[in-house]
Amino acid sequence: MANDANTTISLPLTKKDYDGTTKTAQLDLRTYRASNGQLLSQAHVSWVGGGFQTTEIFGDFSKVYARTAARGTQKNIDAQHAEVFTPANVEILKSNVALFYETKRAREAREERAA
Repeated sequence: MANDANTTISLPLTKKDYDGTTKTAQLDLRTYRASNGQLLSQAHVSWVGGGFQTTEIFGDFSKVYARTAARGTQKNIDAQHAEVFTPANVEILKSNVALFYETKRAREAREERAA
């Protein structure tokens, strides 16, 4: 059975949790065989701090970057992961994540002022 390909990258983003704990963002890159038989390469952000890792289901960055019909062999999983998450693509992805959270924070600040 093939294993998922995973890469975790710490990001220079922080936020305060509801209990005051400071959490740091991490970008999780994963290529895996989905239940429909496709290989998916996905990036999502989770937050680590206080001994916990959390993700807002609909509020945090998450995107599928590749979806192929290749067989779920270890060779195919590793090859797709390497092809999709090249160093250059990862730098672009990190910029997209930073922009996503800048936009999110600005929107939340506007909503807070309006309330």
